[in-house]
Amino acid sequence: MAFATRYRIEFDTIKGRSVKVDIEQDGFSGTITNLIAATENPIEIQYPNAEFEQMTGIRESRARIRVLAKNISAEDLLADTDTYFKIKVYINNNIEWIGWLDNDYTDELFLDTNVVLGLS
Repeated sequence: MAFATRYRIEFDTIKGRSVKVDIEQDGFSGTITNLIAATENPIEIQYPNAEFEQMTGIRESRARIRVLAKNISAEDLLADTDTYFKIKVYINNNIEWIGWLDNDYTDELFLDTNVVLGLS
């Protein structure tokens, strides 16, 4: 199937860089839902094995995204396959990171207020 953007997060860093995160869903057709970046550090990209060798084709990496759960819940992002939601991170309109949403690391506090939804 084809992937299309279902959710989008956009914000500027304190250094003036424009950041856009697209969460694409397999087979989605509809309008994009804009999400609100949460906390002062809404996205973290980590490379656990930080030794980069030019000859290494694939490097392990992880992204942790935090959004305000105002118009979305963790249940909206549950999938039965690991490749149902694709995440793309752009910095200044250049692709910086691509990965898949892992439901095992999605968390949400169950409170009757706007809470932070953590995606990995």
